[in-house]
Amino acid sequence: MEAGVRNKLVGKVQEIKADAVMAQLKMSVDG
Repeated sequence: MEAGVRNKLVGKVQEIKADAVMAQLKMSVDG
């Protein structure tokens, strides 16, 4: 149970990080 919750949290964090990276790339490309 705890492992599942931790996996969900890790997945959420990775999603947020990926979104942030994509946003930064977009901004740097758009100039």
